[in-house]
Amino acid sequence: MAKLEDLVELRTADLARANDNLGSANKELAQLNIEMEQFLAVLTHDMRTPLTSIKGYASILRDRELEREQQTHIAKVILRSQDTLLEIVNNLLEIGKLQSGTPVLLERSGFDLALLVKICAESLETQALEKNISLNDESVPTPVEISGDEKKIQRIILNLISNAIKYTPDGGQVFIGTRVDGQFAEVSVRDTGYGIPADELPFIFDRYSRVKKHQSIAIGTGLGLAIVKSLVEAHQGEISVESEEGVGSTFIVRLPVQAMPVRRAPSSQSE
Repeated sequence: MAKLEDLVELRTADLARANDNLGSANKELAQLNIEMEQFLAVLTHDMRTPLTSIKGYASILRDRELEREQQTHIAKVILRSQDTLLEIVNNLLEIGKLQSGTPVLLERSGFDLALLVKICAESLETQALEKNISLNDESVPTPVEISGDEKKIQRIILNLISNAIKYTPDGGQVFIGTRVDGQFAEVSVRDTGYGIPADELPFIFDRYSRVKKHQSIAIGTGLGLAIVKSLVEAHQGEISVESEEGVGSTFIVRLPVQAMPVRRAPSSQSE
């Protein structure tokens, strides 16, 4: 009887622990469902906006006789909306890989990081001009040679500069810098934008996280910075942010410098 009582007590304790674990699992599942519903609501809203824009402006092009200048403006709006949709799709594909545990594969090569930053900034000049925002390049005048996946690092830089423009009011400024600090190459993106509240700053790189006050300012799924962080870490780098609400934000990416021949454009002069 003593052994039976001990066995019953043991099994009862096991059952209690199993019930506790089941309760915790149910709570996590419920929270996950809430987060998924919130994300789908945001995603639906974010995709509806550019789709509505494309449909509306395409209908105008179809039904009206417009001046060339008006046609050009509408074409730019449609292309910008298409870029927004493509960014959302790319982020969904990327976050799907991360959630499945698929490692980020890097195709390493040597390249000039300072030149890549300059190219990225130039590609976003039109976006900045539409808000009368000046892009200021504070990079060092010499090449910053690193080894990494150039396309993925380009995506990191484009995301940070685009965000800086997106969350800076009309007439503001964005400063982009590249330099070498010991064994690391640094890319900094500083803006005079809306800034991030101190209580939300620790969660800025979390998946689906968006600053509450920014949700009415610009479209976003809360995936961009999470993907940026994963790509930086895949290069054994690190990313940090400093921000003050109403003053602006500074994002700094540090990537290890690894010696590797840098691809250079072929010379047009014969030797």
